[in-house]
Amino acid sequence: MAYFPKTVVALLLAVCVPLGASRAVVGEPARIDPDDGPFNRLFGETSRADKFFRPAVVPKEVADYPAQPAIRLFGDFHSHRTMLIAGGPVSRNCPGVLGSIVSAVAGKVNVVVLVADEDERQLVKDELAKAKLPEDAVAFLTVPVESMWVRDWGPIFVFHNRPADGRSHLVAVDTEYQIRGRRQDNAIPPLVAKHFRARLDKAEILLEGGNLLSNGRGLCLTTTLINRNIARGLEQADVLKMLVKHFGIRQTVVLEPLKGEHSGHVDVFACFTSWHTVVVGSYDKSADPENAAILDRNAKLLSQVKTLMGRLQVVRVPMGDNADGRFRTYTNGIFADGAFLLPRYKKDDTAADRRAVETFSRLLPKWKIQRVDCEDLIKHDGALRCISGYVP
Repeated sequence: MAYFPKTVVALLLAVCVPLGASRAVVGEPARIDPDDGPFNRLFGETSRADKFFRPAVVPKEVADYPAQPAIRLFGDFHSHRTMLIAGGPVSRNCPGVLGSIVSAVAGKVNVVVLVADEDERQLVKDELAKAKLPEDAVAFLTVPVESMWVRDWGPIFVFHNRPADGRSHLVAVDTEYQIRGRRQDNAIPPLVAKHFRARLDKAEILLEGGNLLSNGRGLCLTTTLINRNIARGLEQADVLKMLVKHFGIRQTVVLEPLKGEHSGHVDVFACFTSWHTVVVGSYDKSADPENAAILDRNAKLLSQVKTLMGRLQVVRVPMGDNADGRFRTYTNGIFADGAFLLPRYKKDDTAADRRAVETFSRLLPKWKIQRVDCEDLIKHDGALRCISGYVP
């Protein structure tokens, strides 16, 4: 284990970049590893501290969003034709979850299950059989999958609109993914892009899909974890230009990640339910005063964002119990074209769970709220959005 000088550690904490040990096992999400070579190269230099992103809206205001943007990253709540799941790792680590998801989205979206080999394919078939689902309820794609966190290492799909022919073209953006022990996962985006006949766009930016939320109209949310790009030599302007170039992002809100939560990702505590409505988690101040304050500051910052319908509507929803170090979240769900898969946790009190159901039912009145038990998933530090990817 490598150790950092106290000044470096203090700097990292000050800019809200969470530290967490990463083990090269199937069940763990993307984490920043202080013993990892890339981490040392990124944060070994402290002279760039004054160049880091702080929590802010950048830029503060933007012009009207064009009717036909050149590049569009859809919001989770938009219609998607296909959902990706790493079937082998999910079935092996969290039995029952895959079957629950496939049952909940049946007739809504197609499901493509990523498997590494025939053994994983059979494991998924057995899971489907237990859920009383036919084998053809999903399609299979064989790729060298190692972990179940498709959202982080999978491609991020966007549409490119070309005025010349008036058509939209599907593009798979492959961001940099530097997690120790995940080299095979990192090789999957080109294979998925080829399967869906999408052009591959390599983006030289460190950004996992779990740390990027879009409202579908040029606004994105991320956390100060994006400062990894600054630490390795890029300027803020470079990062913002990449978000424009690859995702069509016109305005970025940089938020604080939760303290003690290993991924540092924004989807742990936030999600869009429409292009002008964002849901932000909340903690009881008596239970977790530090993270309660962080989420209150994030909500306040988001309430300052201006949209075409006025200020962004911010709705609060309880976060689940985290006394055991597991950050139970209700915002990390799956949107499936009329069905919203909402996590359920065994350890949650009924009041928090009931409020979550009421909140999303009110915000998504035409959607069916489907519950999926995520207690096994959260033991691996992830939930539903973490293990799924969207293909528009």
